[in-house]
Amino acid sequence: MSIASDMVGVLVAAGLGTSGAGGTVLEGPMRDGATFGDALITVLPTGGTAEPTLGGTSAPDLTTSRVQVRIRSAKDAYGAGQATADAVQAALHKNHTAAYMAWLADPPIYFQQDDQGRHHWSVNVTVTTYA
Repeated sequence: MSIASDMVGVLVAAGLGTSGAGGTVLEGPMRDGATFGDALITVLPTGGTAEPTLGGTSAPDLTTSRVQVRIRSAKDAYGAGQATADAVQAALHKNHTAAYMAWLADPPIYFQQDDQGRHHWSVNVTVTTYA
């Protein structure tokens, strides 16, 4: 089970892009360069905690993980980028796969326009599961 891979799959299934080489929805940090388009979505796990549950040492832990989904617009495309960020939040909020107990996606946070004129947002997701 890979949280990032599972979220990429949900975002692709929601029609927000493609995955794999040359894709627009990728696992890992935000990327730049000739092989990556301006408009891009990346999914990066950013940590979490585990708490023991009742049942002794053999019982599964309740795990809370955090994932940051970054959205970057095409150059000078604030409106389209905001729409994509909203669609990412809608696609992930309470729409977890069977391997998880819950995905709770925060509303998009706008945080910058870069030197190339691309706008950036993040959607932070709390993931709950038994591990």
